[in-house]
Amino acid sequence: FFGEMGKVKNIIMLRDKNTGAHKGFAYVEMADLDSIPNCLLFNNVVPDFQKFPILVKASEAEKNFLAKQEKDKEKDKEL
Repeated sequence: FFGEMGKVKNIIMLRDKNTGAHKGFAYVEMADLDSIPNCLLFNNVVPDFQKFPILVKASEAEKNFLAKQEKDKEKDKEL
């Protein structure tokens, strides 16, 4: 699913330690931070493999990266 936006580096699917049942969420790590803004567009999208929307949130690392990108864009506009 996220592979449409870029190369996926790692996926961690959390499971209940007693039953082994999937808890319903996962962490997806992208290989390239530049693909993060596009991945965030998947928030509240209902994928074809399930009936309810997924929630996509950036980690603190991605939030910092995106903030730096915005700051750099503002600097470029000033020049």
